[in-house]
Amino acid sequence: MKNVMKYAFVHIFVSVFVLFAIGCSSKSSTKNQYQAEKMFFKAGKVYQTVMINPRIAAPSDYEAAIATYEQILSKFAQVSYSETIENIKKQSYVTIAELWLLQGEIHTAIAVYERFLTKYPDDKTFGSIVHLQMPRAMREFIILIKRFLNIKRC
Repeated sequence: MKNVMKYAFVHIFVSVFVLFAIGCSSKSSTKNQYQAEKMFFKAGKVYQTVMINPRIAAPSDYEAAIATYEQILSKFAQVSYSETIENIKKQSYVTIAELWLLQGEIHTAIAVYERFLTKYPDDKTFGSIVHLQMPRAMREFIILIKRFLNIKRC
């Protein structure tokens, strides 16, 4: 009888511990997702200030938007999180590259696209966006080089 009681006590203790651990991990996951969504929302607000009129946006507006998205990537860089957080990270890469393109920093935008493709080589959704944007960035880079060469010839 003592063995049965001892077994039951150990079983209950282990069950409670496992449930507690699962509950804590899901709270942590939920907390991470909330933080990522909150940061992404703030980044989106900064991004909107730039996108209202990119031609009159100050360089500091671009820097603030890029820095906010980079914070998301650095905070959630080490671990693979939920699908939602991974999508936020992917969208952050694409948006950072777009912001660099808008500033004319084509080589930096291409580097961001390459970072994305290195991290997510098999991504179909955001990967297709990157594969569509890379040629655009390359074309702009070639145009920039041609302009530079024409200026040098004069």
